[in-house]
Amino acid sequence: MRGERGVLEGLPLTLIISVIIIVIGTAILFGIAFYAQGNHLSKLEVIEGNTPANGIIVQWPTATQFEITALTQSGTDLNGVIINIYGCGIDMQGTTASQGTLIILLPPPVLANHSLDGVLNFKGTYSPPATIGSAQLETASVSEVIVGSS
Repeated sequence: MRGERGVLEGLPLTLIISVIIIVIGTAILFGIAFYAQGNHLSKLEVIEGNTPANGIIVQWPTATQFEITALTQSGTDLNGVIINIYGCGIDMQGTTASQGTLIILLPPPVLANHSLDGVLNFKGTYSPPATIGSAQLETASVSEVIVGSS
């Protein structure tokens, strides 16, 4: 009878110690998971030819090279971002390379009849690595106004 009583009295203390160890271990695992969380898409930068696009682009008469860079919240380049370019008769897609940059040759834009300008959209979509904090697609967009050259 005495041995059984000691076991019952020791059980709550063992249970409390086990719960404390589980809570501390879980907190450590969550801390590591959030610390190891990958980069997230923050913004896109667009360069037309050799000039940074600043919201207004003069219509280009021939195919022109554009450089789109996807950046993280800390300003580093982000690869694997799907870039959709659409508007003014342009509908193209590409993916950023290892340096976080997509270099693409865009055809001349087509403005609507009797229109002096149009909007060209650059939309980046990124699927971050599976982490505890976020499993949703992230997007960033830049819109440029194209002004007719005539």
